[in-house]
Amino acid sequence: MSHREWVGHPEGFLIREVAIFDFHQLATVMKKWCKALHYDYTETAHELKDTDVGTEIKIKWFADREVTHDIQYNVKLGIKAKYLTKVKVEGKMLYSGDIEITIWSWIEVDWRDSFEKDLFSRFLGRLYNRYILKDKLDNVHKPQMYEDIASLKDAIKGVLHLYK
Repeated sequence: MSHREWVGHPEGFLIREVAIFDFHQLATVMKKWCKALHYDYTETAHELKDTDVGTEIKIKWFADREVTHDIQYNVKLGIKAKYLTKVKVEGKMLYSGDIEITIWSWIEVDWRDSFEKDLFSRFLGRLYNRYILKDKLDNVHKPQMYEDIASLKDAIKGVLHLYK
């Protein structure tokens, strides 16, 4: 059975700003990050709601990357923006308001359930995960994924700080 190894805190990394930002540019930066690091991504939710105090937008993304036959990197990204108003800056229509972006990241081990065929396979899988893969997870995969997420956070912060 596959299991998750969290990279960072299971509650996610949080980026919270009051900013003027370009949603199109934010999406472009995230897509470029996925392409550069070989992640496949999907937008899993997109909500837009007009309220008395401005527009609210909620977006969810999921990205994954097959690293080996038994290791997969996963990223879930949630964007909540509220009190949004449109503003014109340098001839561009942008949004001004509160934005909160949460990034969850984990490594899915045995994501294809290769060790679930029978009782002996499960036994071998537990031995493999506990004694062989553990060191590689802690010293190679977790640091690599942490570096990937740090670069995503930096790219997002760059877009949010562009018009300050």
